Amino acid sequence: TIHALKELLYARLFISRRHKLALHFWGKELDDETRTLFDYRVITDSELTLAAIERSHAELEAVRDQFPLRSLRITSNKVVPFTISDVDPSLTAGDLRRAVH
Repeated sequence: TIHALKELLYARLFISRRHKLALHFWGKELDDETRTLFDYRVITDSELTLAAIERSHAELEAVRDQFPLRSLRITSNKVVPFTISDVDPSLTAGDLRRAVH
């Protein structure tokens, strides 16, 4: 489905969920996420155009509820990279700074 393709693109291209993905084929946006590429008549070696659009604050709130933060990987030039599991969504940047130092 278009939804599955967008999920794959988020993961493979490391696109932030802050951006909404828009796929286009021959100028038409593939916006029905329940349809398949076949439904849009996309065939092998077809060219799709991808646009990453900044989301509004309201859209970001909805995404945050859909994809809760579970773990966070911290890298810094001062410490060895490490992962924090079971992240509390109410953590602030100051909390993370204190965890690193």
